[in-house]
Amino acid sequence: MGGGAGVWLGAHFSNPIIVGFVLGLLSLVCLVAVYLLPETPRFMSGNIARRVLGVGREIWDLVRQPRGALVVALVITPIGVGAANNLWSAVADEWHVSANTLAAVTGVAGACVTTLGCAIGGWWADRMDRRVVYLAAAMILVVVGCILAITPRTVVLFSAGTLSYTMTVGICNASFRR
Repeated sequence: MGGGAGVWLGAHFSNPIIVGFVLGLLSLVCLVAVYLLPETPRFMSGNIARRVLGVGREIWDLVRQPRGALVVALVITPIGVGAANNLWSAVADEWHVSANTLAAVTGVAGACVTTLGCAIGGWWADRMDRRVVYLAAAMILVVVGCILAITPRTVVLFSAGTLSYTMTVGICNASFRR
């Protein structure tokens, strides 16, 4: 939502100092929530070298197992990460998208469809192997991206495509983190 707010503010206020100040202030307000959270206790034993070697041993043990190798492959490959979500504002001009539409699609509407995608992904992952759900959602993400690449550059297709992409990223995130 902050990205959409930034685009909207940038489009409606000509002074970038005002935009930066307002976004900075909103970011500081969000920090209030951090103070409301309880501190998580830390348990550390041994020196840093032993801990790093321990993590390395655990990763090696994981990679040696067939299912563990699949998990490592899923984690290190870029499928399902939704990297294009960070580029919509950069390509919006190519699609003739106004700043208001961009702010709505990447802001409030994007947050809503991501939430919906997370709910769908969580529901789906509760009923199937979450790795299969993650891979299936990642493939859907590829299809949506390809469709966006070949469709005509219109505002409606931009909005529908980016929201579909964003919702699918929510599905990926929920299935990965369940």
